[in-house]
Amino acid sequence: MRPLKMLLRLAVLLSVAFLARAEGPPPEPRTALIIGNAAYSFAPLKNPINDAEAMASALEGAGFKVIKETNADQAKMVEAVRTFGAELKRRGGVGLFYFSGHGTQIDGENYLLPVGAEFRSLEDVKRGSVTALAVVDGMASARSDLNIFILDACRNNPVDPNGAKGLSRIDSTARLFISFATSPGLPALDGTGDNSPYAKYLYQSIEAPNLDIEDTFKRTLKGVYVETNHEQTPWIASNFFGDFVFRPSGETPSAGKEKEPEVATPKTIGSIVLRAPIPTAANIAAWWRSPKPTTSSTSPGGSARTCSAAAGTSPARC
Repeated sequence: MRPLKMLLRLAVLLSVAFLARAEGPPPEPRTALIIGNAAYSFAPLKNPINDAEAMASALEGAGFKVIKETNADQAKMVEAVRTFGAELKRRGGVGLFYFSGHGTQIDGENYLLPVGAEFRSLEDVKRGSVTALAVVDGMASARSDLNIFILDACRNNPVDPNGAKGLSRIDSTARLFISFATSPGLPALDGTGDNSPYAKYLYQSIEAPNLDIEDTFKRTLKGVYVETNHEQTPWIASNFFGDFVFRPSGETPSAGKEKEPEVATPKTIGSIVLRAPIPTAANIAAWWRSPKPTTSSTSPGGSARTCSAAAGTSPARC
């Protein structure tokens, strides 16, 4: 009997050791701030709330403590960034920031636009927005092991479409990995479903087990590039030289199995729509002066959920 008991104990110990090895070491502390802004009065967007929800779910499944804000005004965005920075300082590890909404560059500074603001001029944008640098500085001051900064927005100026295009370069001494949904000066597409092409392929790639950070974003880039018929190419920059895996070996995506992002066939390309118009400063100002309906909010020259582009321009998330 004694040899049998010893064999049973040995089998249990080996099983525990095998499972521990398969699951890998416990992940470092992970903290994320997710902001999805859609209800802009001058150029409302369709999918940022859905995108924020999908990203939050994927990141929680990857072990992140998620702080989430949707349709946030400037005060809520500032407070969320402050809370995020404080959590990073307290917990350490990895920080991730994701913003879905309107973003723009003015005089070399990148601005993330809140909802509920009246942007009649470039000065209004400067005073009423949150700078990307404020977020990066908050992450850098925490001395995190890795900071991931993601913007799911196009980079045209919604107040002055003839101004600078593309977000300016973000420099930081932080261990920083940056991904933008599209290349400088080009629009991000809204897609035919509940999420933008970028958000869809990114959260699917995050849910796939054992992908390092580079492969996660390469898979996202490939999916977006193919689905949009080469119209949209996500952009990546990094000064991070370490290793990071969203879901180490042994973890499974929330759906219960690894997901290879589904790439749209060319037949679906024709139905892809752009995120929102690029409004001119003139029609934004005119809209603010015009009478407003009481049943729904409209945008310059458009309806409650969409609006037409100004003459000679294409709809785009800015």
